[in-house]
Amino acid sequence: MAINLRRERTLEAARRLSELTGEPMVTEIERALLERLERLEVDRTARKQRIAKLSASISAQWPAEMMTGDPTRHLYDDAGLPR
Repeated sequence: MAINLRRERTLEAARRLSELTGEPMVTEIERALLERLERLEVDRTARKQRIAKLSASISAQWPAEMMTGDPTRHLYDDAGLPR
């Protein structure tokens, strides 16, 4: 499958990189795309781990009765007004 780079800035960057490395432009474009994908996937995994850790930390601080049943029952009275 062919690729057509219509943006001059992108084409020039690919040319310069190819000249510096001695690799074909298509190799450099592929490497750049794969490196960016890897960074994004690592960032996404790290973000999921931070969220899971934060969630565990918060839920560990909740009273046991908040973990079962209706957690809002402690927030509102029988008339539905905030306590």
